[in-house]
Amino acid sequence: MRLTTIGANAFNNFKGRITLKILNMLKSIDDGAFKQASNTSSVVEITGKWKWLTTIGSDAFREFKGTITLKNLNVLTTIGNYAFNLATHTDNVVEITDENALTTIGANAFNNFKGTITLQNLNLLKSIGNYAFNLATHTESVVSIPDENALTTIGANAFMDFKGTITLKNLNNLVYIGLNAFYKGGNADSVINKCGPKLNDASVVRTVLDALEDYKGSIIYERSDICGEGTTTNENCKCVPNYKKICGDGTTNNNGVCNPDYDKIIGHGQTKNNNGVCNPDYTKIC
Repeated sequence: MRLTTIGANAFNNFKGRITLKILNMLKSIDDGAFKQASNTSSVVEITGKWKWLTTIGSDAFREFKGTITLKNLNVLTTIGNYAFNLATHTDNVVEITDENALTTIGANAFNNFKGTITLQNLNLLKSIGNYAFNLATHTESVVSIPDENALTTIGANAFMDFKGTITLKNLNNLVYIGLNAFYKGGNADSVINKCGPKLNDASVVRTVLDALEDYKGSIIYERSDICGEGTTTNENCKCVPNYKKICGDGTTNNNGVCNPDYDKIIGHGQTKNNNGVCNPDYTKIC
């Protein structure tokens, strides 16, 4: 039998053991399909070569107590609200690493998920919902958005207390980021670019700063779309001259102006007076 659909609430609150493996023809796991299935020996596994799964519905594995192993879901487009919420088995694995079709990660999708999440190459992802990865605490988890991406929305508390690695270096399409989106989230390997062309007015920059409160990784400031050669981006996401590039040898930056660097250009027998002028150093020549 080629199973293509697991219907809504199919195993909702089921107390017996569920064993479903090599579901390579499965196209959809509908809303509430395994919600509150409480047998800790249950197994749902999709790992084979051919995979057609496009949709994981809302509440699909919410409070599922067994083991979930879903890998290489390359045609998956949607992970619904609360899809893996409170799926607390530490051996759980949800993995997308190759080129894929994922566009939506719903609100609370991985909230309190205790297994390993590996989501990479999410170039088509448009939306990460509120609390999507809140309290997903496995330290080996990874969420990585490539430089070329379609991401427009990061919801409130999306990565709050997420303990894995977050990589998000290009916000060129982002138009909304929610309060506390990265609060206490990330680790030392995480990197987030705070700037983007649609996030450059003062009020939105303030929102981004709030979103990054107590974030655990590093922050970069890049506006590659408009900051050209000889400029850099400041903490307010504004293009300003990069004086390290445009102040040449023998000069230094003083309040944004290239001035002579007297420490480099003062020669033997000379000293610098209070006005920055090279004068004879009489202690050496007398």
